[in-house]
Amino acid sequence: MTPPEPTETIDPARRTPARTAVWIVLGAMALVIVLLRMVVGGARGLAPLPVMGAVPEFTLVDQTASAFGTADLRGRPWIASFVYSTCPGPCPLTVKRLGELKRRLSDDPRIMIVSITVDPQGDTPDVLSVYGRTHAIDPQRWRLLTGEYEQVVALIRNGFFLPIAPSDEVDPELVATQGRVTHSTKLVLVDADLRIRGYYDSDDADDLKLLAAHALRLLEQSSP
Repeated sequence: MTPPEPTETIDPARRTPARTAVWIVLGAMALVIVLLRMVVGGARGLAPLPVMGAVPEFTLVDQTASAFGTADLRGRPWIASFVYSTCPGPCPLTVKRLGELKRRLSDDPRIMIVSITVDPQGDTPDVLSVYGRTHAIDPQRWRLLTGEYEQVVALIRNGFFLPIAPSDEVDPELVATQGRVTHSTKLVLVDADLRIRGYYDSDDADDLKLLAAHALRLLEQSSP
């Protein structure tokens, strides 16, 4: 019986340059796959945004004197803010930053900005219409809402869980700097099912970037 011929052992030094190049390419491809899996896995593994409450059903009146409310907002994410037209303090800055935020969202028409007046007795639809034109607010993307005083106050306090009060009831000295109404300057992110998903400081640049990212993320989740 003839013994089997010994298996040749290949000295690594004898590998051809072509074979070495193949191993390098395969190694690079494997590294790319691993990195892609890490990126995709990291994106999928993002912690879901918390649910902080639910906005109750409401219908108010916008700057075009048309009824507008949750029936129009359901099905897409939106951002709520609270301002009023004669505010001498933070409101103009909030409106400016909301405009910047809208541009950061690439003018995606599926994300609505909703500003609810905290002075509904003074901010009639006509007043809000002028205010909107002054600040270049497009009513198709950004609604300015007003309504009955009791309804608006209850919505802000019990629906968005934010403070609102006449300034002279809080501190008479606030009237000169903050105007007639003391209110929150927080921005609120609401999802397609009217659930509150986050509160953000309107005067914090990092918070505004985070808000834009979270809004786009909710938009992807609500898209069919």
